[in-house]
This record gives sequence, C-alpha cells and structure tokens, in this order.
Amino acid sequence: MQILPHWSVLIPLLFTTLDAIPRGRRAIRNRNEGDINSQSGVGRYLIQGDIAVVNTRSRRAVIRQKHKKWKLPMPYSFDRNFPRRSRQRVLEAMRFWSDKTCITFQENQYVYPHVRIFEGNGCWSFVGKQQSLREQSLSLESSCTDHTFVVAHEIAHTLGFFHEHARIDRDQYISIDYSNVNPNLTFAFAKESEKQLDHQAAPYEYGSVMHYSVDQFALNTNRPVIYARDRKYAQAMGNRMRATFQDVSRMNVLYNCHGEP
Repeated sequence: MQILPHWSVLIPLLFTTLDAIPRGRRAIRNRNEGDINSQSGVGRYLIQGDIAVVNTRSRRAVIRQKHKKWKLPMPYSFDRNFPRRSRQRVLEAMRFWSDKTCITFQENQYVYPHVRIFEGNGCWSFVGKQQSLREQSLSLESSCTDHTFVVAHEIAHTLGFFHEHARIDRDQYISIDYSNVNPNLTFAFAKESEKQLDHQAAPYEYGSVMHYSVDQFALNTNRPVIYARDRKYAQAMGNRMRATFQDVSRMNVLYNCHGEP
C-alpha cells in the first residue's frame, strides 16, 4: 500500500456531545462503533448511528454521484493531538483496503477537501467526499481504535458506503424488533429509498463489516433487535473481525478497480 507523506450545523453538537464470518457460527461481539456512540450520547445526532451529514437527502447505500467519490489517493491528515497508537490502527485499516482494492491514501493536509482524522466523541464519518467542506472530519475516540475493522468500517463510510442493513430490500433478509430498540435511536434503522438505493445488485451480506450486530441499540441486550430470516446467518451479523469478499468486491466496483465501465 502507498500511504504518502467547519462543516454542517451538526458540528457543534458532534464536537460537544459528542473479514468473512464463518456462516452459522457466532460473530465475536466486540464493542463496535454503534455501542461507543450510544454510550457517549453522540449517536442521536448521527444518521444510522455513526454517519454525519451535510444534506440528509444525499444518502445512498453506496454513493452514486461520481463527484462524491474520492480521486485517489484519498488525502487525509491526522490532528496534531491524535494518539500515536491510534494512528497505527488507522494505518492498519488503510493498509487493508489498499491491499485488497485499488484504494490508496495520501497524508496531505494541503489538498482540499481532505479527511481530517481526530479524537472526538465517538466513531463517525461522512459518506463519500463532501465537496462543500475543506476539512472533512472522521472522528475516532480511543476506544474506536481498539479493533482495526471498526476503523475500516468508518473508512468505508468515508469512501462511500452506507450500512448493509439500510438497503431497501433488507426486509427480505432481516426483520427488526422495534419493541426492543432504544426509542431515541429507532431512526438508526431507517432504510434507504428506492430512489437512493445502489447496492450494485450484490447479494445481501449478513457478515458484512458494514452490518449492525443483532443486539445493536437494544433495550434488552439478551434479546435480538435484528433477526435473520435465514437462521443459519443469525450469528454472522455485527462482524468487526474482518471484511468479507463482498465488502472488498463492492469497493472494487465502486472505484472501478478492474477498469471495467
């Protein structure tokens, strides 16, 4: 991998309040971005639990507009106070995407827009390049960097991906028990509209690194919030141990890594 050497109205709120799983086996339930954001209280100010927005109407399952894809290498900078240990975890996550796809990253704070990685409250990012922002924030508090694929999840948002369970066709594959969802966070399970949808005609991926865990935002964590309609995938959801083949494939398609039209 080659890694070369203020935004919306939500900013004040966010700053101040703020791997394929073997199918049929239980995903190891690490504390993920949704858990961290829920505990910190920042989740209520974000779309789908960890996504910042400038314009809520611009949402996509995978972004469609070419101007929201990054011209590679994706420029980024670390805030001067961002911890060294956390930097290493970010570089590991970047290295994963670079090793598996054509995505490259360049540390360059003099290119605009660029992604500014800082230690804020919670783990959150915008989806895709925000042309209206000079510095596009990616927040990673210290606990976000405990696991490489929590960071890889946020980087995937920055590169242009929404959550797998936000697909408009998700009801064919999962059901949501809203009676067990924290009432302040029910909006986090909103689906994308048909007009907004672009899931690249790919099969639904229960084990995607972009999928919520079964008990995400649950009132009673001993009971699922998300039920897989195909029970053999019930324990695959919420994987933050590694990205799946489909995760990698979709990134390659989005950035035309194989040179196909």
